[in-house]
Amino acid sequence: MNYSYKKIKDQLLSDTIPISDRDSNEQTIRQRILTRRRSEPSLAIDQESNNYQRSPYHLSYGNLYDQADDLIDTVFEVPTKCVEQAKEVGKRVVQYVVDHSHLPHWLLDNEYLISGHRPPMPSFKECFASIFRLHTETVNIWTHLLGTLFFIIMAIYFISRPSSEVHIEQKLIFAAFFLGAIMCLLCSTLYHTLYCHSPEISKFFSKLDYCGIAFLIIGSIIPLLYYQFYCEFGIKVAYLTFIGVLGIGCIIVSMWDKFSASHYRVYRALLFITFGIFGFIPTCHYMIQFGIEHAFTVGAIHYLLLVAVLYLTGACLYAARIPERLAPGLFDIWSESTGDTDTKPSYLRSYSNPLKTDISTDDDDLIDTVLEVPTKCVEQAKEVGKRVVQYVVDHSHLPHWLLDNEYLISGHRPPMPSFKECFASIFRLHTETVNIWTHLLGTLFFIIVAIYFISRPSSEIHIEQKLTFGAFFLGAILCLLFSTLYHTLSCHSLKVSKLFNKLDYCGISILIIASFIPWLYYGFYCEFGTKVAYLLITILLGTGCIIVSMWDKFAAPEYRTCRALLFIAFGLFGFVPTCHYALSFGFKHAFTTGAAQWLVVMAVLYISGACLYAARIPERLAPGYFDIWFQSHQIFHVFVVAAACVHYYGLCVLSLHQSSIGDCRKRIIPPFSSVLNSMFD
Repeated sequence: MNYSYKKIKDQLLSDTIPISDRDSNEQTIRQRILTRRRSEPSLAIDQESNNYQRSPYHLSYGNLYDQADDLIDTVFEVPTKCVEQAKEVGKRVVQYVVDHSHLPHWLLDNEYLISGHRPPMPSFKECFASIFRLHTETVNIWTHLLGTLFFIIMAIYFISRPSSEVHIEQKLIFAAFFLGAIMCLLCSTLYHTLYCHSPEISKFFSKLDYCGIAFLIIGSIIPLLYYQFYCEFGIKVAYLTFIGVLGIGCIIVSMWDKFSASHYRVYRALLFITFGIFGFIPTCHYMIQFGIEHAFTVGAIHYLLLVAVLYLTGACLYAARIPERLAPGLFDIWSESTGDTDTKPSYLRSYSNPLKTDISTDDDDLIDTVLEVPTKCVEQAKEVGKRVVQYVVDHSHLPHWLLDNEYLISGHRPPMPSFKECFASIFRLHTETVNIWTHLLGTLFFIIVAIYFISRPSSEIHIEQKLTFGAFFLGAILCLLFSTLYHTLSCHSLKVSKLFNKLDYCGISILIIASFIPWLYYGFYCEFGTKVAYLLITILLGTGCIIVSMWDKFAAPEYRTCRALLFIAFGLFGFVPTCHYALSFGFKHAFTTGAAQWLVVMAVLYISGACLYAARIPERLAPGYFDIWFQSHQIFHVFVVAAACVHYYGLCVLSLHQSSIGDCRKRIIPPFSSVLNSMFD
C-alpha cells in the first residue's frame, strides 16, 4: 500500500505543529480531519508547502453522516481494519450488481443485458435477500412469485368449495391444472432466485424450471381433454396417454445437462412449442366432430387460441432476445434505460473486474485511494455515507421526526429527500418493507376485484349493486394506497411525512365509511328512512375523524393510543345498526342469512390489529428481534387486508340473499313482538 496511518500522522504533525505540542494536538487534528467538529473549518492541503492549513469551507452533509465518520475513524485506527472495511464495502457495494463482462462463464446467458447482473452469491440467504433488490432477475422473480401465490389462493378457494357446488371429479381435474401451474411458476421463481448461487445449484434449478414447463403443459391439457371428450372414454384415455408420454420425454430431455446451455436456447423454445402445439390435435378432432361453430361458441376454442398466441409470442421473443437485441443495455432491468450512472457508484466505476480474483486484491486499491489524501478520504466518506452507511441506520441515528417506535432498534431508512430514492427503497429490506408490500399487494388485489366486479354484464350484476360495491372498493383502495404511499415516503422529509401521514389516517376513515355503505344498503334494503339515517350518522362521524386526522399533533407518537381508540370507536359504531338488524329480524336470521358472523370476524381482526399496534407487541417484549419481520405495525397491516377481504365476502353473501328475495313487496318483515318471541329459537 502506498500510504500508511503512521506516514499520514507524521506528515500531519510535522512542520505545522511544534514537537512539544504534537501529543496534545494529535486528537484535535484527527477530529478536524474526520469532520467530527463541524462548526470549525476543516484542514486542506497547501500544495506548494506540502503542509495542512486551516480552510474556510465546511462539510454540508451534517448529522446524517455520523456513521460515515465512524467508518473513517475505524479506517484510520489500524491498517488491517482498513482492509476489513474495504472487504465489507466490496461485499455490499461492489458486488451489488456487476456488468455482463464481469460474470463467470456459467452466468453468461444474455449478452444484450449489459449491466445490473448479480455476481455469484454462494449463500442461499443472500440469494433470497436479492429478491428485494433491483437487478436483471428482479422482474422475472416477482412475476412468477406473484403468479404462484395467485394460483395457490385460487386452488385453495376452488377445492374448498362444498360438494354441492363443485363435484369431487371437477376438483380433481382442476387440481391437475392448478398443480401444473403452481409447479411451473414455483420452479421458475426458485431458478431465477438461486441461479447465481453456484454452477451446481444453477444447473439443478434450471432443470427443475424446464420440468415445470412440461408439468404446466400436461396440467393444461388434462382438463381440456376431460371436458371436450366428456362422454368418450377411449378417446380421452388415448390422448391423455400421448400427452403423458410426450411430457415424460420433455422432462427426460430437460434433465440433460447440455439442454440448459445458452446456445441451446432456440432448441428449448422449439421443443416446448412443439409439445404445446400437440394440444391442437385433440382440438381439431373436437372441431371436426362437433362443428366449428359449436367449438367457438360452446367449446371455448377462442380462449384456447388466445392461450396459444400468448405462449408462442412469449417463446419467440425469448428465443430471439427481443427487445434487448435491438437496443443492448436499454432493457437490462425493465423497459427503461439503465445507462444511468446510479447503477454503479462513480467511485467504484473504475473497479476492474471485481469478481475474477479474490476481493481483497482490489480492496487494497480502494484503500490506497482512500488513504492517498485526507481530503479524498472525506470525499470517500461522504460517498460511502450516501451509498452504504445510509442504507439502513439504527434508531439512535434518526432525526426527531422519524422517531416513532423505540423498540425497533435497527434497519431504519435515514432521511432520503428524493422521491426516486424513496420509491427505490421499496425493493430493499428495512423496517418499512413489509408495511409497504402488505398494503401495496392489497391495493392491487382490490383493484383487480373491482375491475372484474364492475365489468360484469348488467344481466348478472345490476347497476345499483355495482355502485354500492364500488363505494366499498373505492374506500379499500384509497385506504391501502394512502398507507402504501405514506410508508414509502415517510423518510423523504418532515413536510412530506406529515402530509402523507394525514392522508393515511384519512384513508382509514374512508374505508370505515365505505364498509358501512353496502352493509346498510342490503341490511335495510326495504327501509329507506332507517338506511338514510344510519348513512348520515356514519358520514358525519367519518368526517369528524378526517378533521381530527388533519390536526398535526394527532400524528405524534405519544397520541398513538388515542389514534387507535378513535378508529376503534368509529368502527364499533357498526354494531349499532347490526344490533338493530338482529332485533328486527332475529339473531338466528342475522347470523345465517344476514352475514353478521362475518361482521364479527372483521371487527375482531380490526380491533386485534389496532390493539397490537397501540401496545407495540411483539417488539416491546423483545426489542431488536422484530425490526424487519413480524413487528406490530406489519401484523396490523395484514389484519386490515384480511378484514377487508372478510367484509367483502360477507357482503357477497348478504347480496345473494337479497337477490333471492327479489322485490321489497315480497319481503315480509315480522312484527317486533314476534321477533322477540322467536329470537333465540
